[in-house]
Amino acid sequence: MAMTETSAPAETAPDAADTHEVGGLAGMLGSGDHKVLGRIWITCALVFGLMGFTLVGITALGQVPDASFPSANAAFRISTLGRVSMLLLFILPLFIGLATYVVPLQVGARTIAFPRAAGAALWTWLLASAVMLGSFLAGGGFRAEDQRLVDLSLVAFGAVVASLLLATICIMTTVVALRTQGMSLDRVPFFSWSMLVAGAVWLMQLGVAMANLALIYVDHHFAGAATPFGRAEAQFPQLSWVISQPAVFALAIPALGITSDIVVGLGRSRQPQRGVLLAGIGLFGAVSFGAWAQPGFIRDLPENAFFVGASVAVGLPLFLVLGGWIAALVRGKPKVAGPLALGLVSGLLLMGAALASALYVMKPLDLYGEPTTAAVGALTGAVWGQDAWQVGLAGLVVVAAALGAFAGLAWWGPKITGHVVGDGPAKLVVLTGGLGALLIAVPYFVIGFSNSSEVSGSTLKTLSYATDAGAVLVLVSILLIGFALLKSLSGPAAANDPWGGGQTLEWATASPPAQGNFGELALVESAEPLLDGAEEV
Repeated sequence: MAMTETSAPAETAPDAADTHEVGGLAGMLGSGDHKVLGRIWITCALVFGLMGFTLVGITALGQVPDASFPSANAAFRISTLGRVSMLLLFILPLFIGLATYVVPLQVGARTIAFPRAAGAALWTWLLASAVMLGSFLAGGGFRAEDQRLVDLSLVAFGAVVASLLLATICIMTTVVALRTQGMSLDRVPFFSWSMLVAGAVWLMQLGVAMANLALIYVDHHFAGAATPFGRAEAQFPQLSWVISQPAVFALAIPALGITSDIVVGLGRSRQPQRGVLLAGIGLFGAVSFGAWAQPGFIRDLPENAFFVGASVAVGLPLFLVLGGWIAALVRGKPKVAGPLALGLVSGLLLMGAALASALYVMKPLDLYGEPTTAAVGALTGAVWGQDAWQVGLAGLVVVAAALGAFAGLAWWGPKITGHVVGDGPAKLVVLTGGLGALLIAVPYFVIGFSNSSEVSGSTLKTLSYATDAGAVLVLVSILLIGFALLKSLSGPAAANDPWGGGQTLEWATASPPAQGNFGELALVESAEPLLDGAEEV
């Protein structure tokens, strides 16, 4: 028999008699339950996302000619805080929250690996994030004048990264070591597989970023910011590679796994190209590894053969993944639900970003020449410290990844809230999020494309306002997803499989799952254990 037995009631679950749950604030703060931790990660990430895109909008307004900021350094700190927030306080924590909640359910585990470490990672991240935000807003951050606040910002930055890596290790270990009987690695659901791939890339890339931070801190703190690594103008360029090509694409790896699970779930049929999708996600992770591509240490990076190859090749795995999606959609003919639309738009935006990555290294466009002051505006050059094309690319990838995460929230919403989530807000986010991504990215692409010619003040003003409108639309998208999840709490209770086409183990247990998640699970004999059970009935 395949997997048909799903979950035991809470009172008969294994070890239920020995389990004592502490409620209230104390229970939340001391919890090692992956479901509690996942909800907190998701909630905090959405709140920080609102803040991050608000800063993006403020930065865009600051690029309008004759805009007034206290100083160029203050404007620079606002812009870098916005970009760091999108990476470390929004996208990565949002995916980690989803994975903390969903991955143990997908692999048939009763909990996440190292639950105490998972809890420590969450609270360390939240505390360090608050310290980092406070230090930046108090006048610290990169290129700041108060040396003690700079040190505090660097230490908090490192603590944020370390806590994200610890949480990632817990998720990866769950996939590797806590899979239920019969579930080999080639049978794990696509989201769990994508988190394993993404986690490996994040560990290597963010580990290198922490080494960069250590060099900056040591030189800044002990050598009075006079040595190469600690100089104010050299600090952020040593870290900007994390949100530049090809490294920025690593942020979106889990979005591919989420959409792959949604495609086969709504298609109600087996994925005919499962191996292709697994390989495509793995290859996308491999080509998105970019810790070696640091413009602060490699001169003429756009001329580097490896950089050119990675910039062009990043789109090839996406073609494999999209081909697998098309094959499943044609075979299953699913209805167009909100999660599916969000996931597909996320994939299309990533394809657009891959095209932009290839265009960047094409010499005829000369996109990486030294921008003139007239082209980008005096304040723009001071704010970004990086060419406009890379800024637009980062914005496009971040929003594409966010839409993929929103697709996961809409898809697994019944498991997270225990109630049916309305499909309308998710479909509306397809419009607001997709348009917001284009409005954020395209103006910087235009500026980057025009860096060898003069851009008039009126044109720069129009482009800045367009970017600001894009940031507002992304803010609306975050609010809509949050509203959909909150509104579902007053809706009808969700069944085990509210979508009616679940194939993987998370749809075999209650919504939300009881403590311990599962009762006895039968041997898993394929990648679609619930379909196996249905076919045997």
